[in-house]
Amino acid sequence: MKKSKRKIINKIREVTDYDYVDDPRRKKAPKNAKFKIVFYKPKPGEHSNIPIKFQGVQYYTNKSEADLALKYKLELIERLKLKKSKDMIGNNRNPNLKNIGVRFGKDNRYTINQKKEFNKKVKIAKKYLKSGHTKMETQRIINKKFKLNRNENSGTGRYVRVASDLLDK
Repeated sequence: MKKSKRKIINKIREVTDYDYVDDPRRKKAPKNAKFKIVFYKPKPGEHSNIPIKFQGVQYYTNKSEADLALKYKLELIERLKLKKSKDMIGNNRNPNLKNIGVRFGKDNRYTINQKKEFNKKVKIAKKYLKSGHTKMETQRIINKKFKLNRNENSGTGRYVRVASDLLDK
């Protein structure tokens, strides 16, 4: 049976003689330290929103200081998680957002409706392209039908290109 690793991160522990040993690979404990907490430490070059005072091994002179530091660190982690999750709702920073089916958070219904509308446009575009209309004529007809505000100088819409590709196959 495999032994599980003991969890030492975010736990308040007493300082031992081993912490005072001069070892170049580790941080040496100050003489007045009584308690320590091992916090997660990001890899070199990795960016973190957690302050340096809450990274790696930190030593404290009394238990109340260590309790306060641990409490603050855990609250900070929760606040950052909440901020990140709120930041993802309605995320419009994704470069593929203009394409169909790419939405985050509460916009799922909108994505489904957007995909249905796109498929309708492709179906109509195929019909007009088969009947001999050019891509630009087809696009103008669809723009009027769906009341789209596309610039006349813009290139062909994605729905027209998809319809053309489907007809070429």
